[in-house]
This record gives sequence, C-alpha cells and structure tokens, in this order.
Amino acid sequence: MVFGLLMSVLGISALCVLLYNAAVYALPVGLGIWACYELMQWGAGPVAAVVCGFAVGGIVFGIGHTVLASSHGPVRVAVVAAFVVPTTLAGYGAALDLFAMGVTSSFWQHVFAIFGATAVGGTTFARLGAPNEFGVVPQSRT
Repeated sequence: MVFGLLMSVLGISALCVLLYNAAVYALPVGLGIWACYELMQWGAGPVAAVVCGFAVGGIVFGIGHTVLASSHGPVRVAVVAAFVVPTTLAGYGAALDLFAMGVTSSFWQHVFAIFGATAVGGTTFARLGAPNEFGVVPQSRT
C-alpha cells in the first residue's frame, strides 16, 4: 500500500516535470505536433509523421538557439518573444487545467493560472537571456 502511494506520487511528479518542460519549449513542441498532425492528415503513416514532427521541433529549436547565440538587438528580442509568448500561454493553460482539478472557485483557478504562466514564462525568459556557452550575453551594437 505504501509502495503504491509512493509510486503514484513519483508518477505524478514525473508527469508534472514533463508538462513543465513541454511548456518551457512550447514553440518547438507545438510546431512539431502541428507538423505531425498535418502529415497524418496528408496520408503519411504514423511513424513517418512522428519522425517528421520530431525533426521539425528539433530544427525550430536549433534555429532559435543558433539565432540567439549569434544575434544582437532587435533580432534577439524577436526570437526571445517568439519563444516566451507561446510558453506563457502554455503555462497558463497547463496551470489552469491542473488547478481546475482541486480548486472549486473559478476566480482562484485563474489567479493560480496567472502565477503558473508567470513562472513558466519567466523561466523561459531567464533561460534564453542566460549567457551563451562562451559566458557572454550578446550586447546591442548601438
């Protein structure tokens, strides 16, 4: 009985970590899922659609981080915004769904969802604004 309870807590914790990481990388995950869905609609097999979905997500992730590592000024701000906006929306939706299971008041569900969106969006912003592999945050050339 105790082992089952412990495994349930561990499983729920693992799912929350997975949900959080999917929310932090909402842009590549969302585009990968969208590509997978579209390929399935066009008649591609499930294996090909999933492989292409992973490829699209990886390419978007790679391009975003390459541009972040090599750009300055407005381009960097635009890429950060392209990653942070969907992340914040995904964090809001995920937190709203999680709090809908335990909080009866709709007002408090949205209040906690705003805190969740702020946490996930802030984490993404902090990760993207962190120094690159050389320890340098690119500065604007003004």
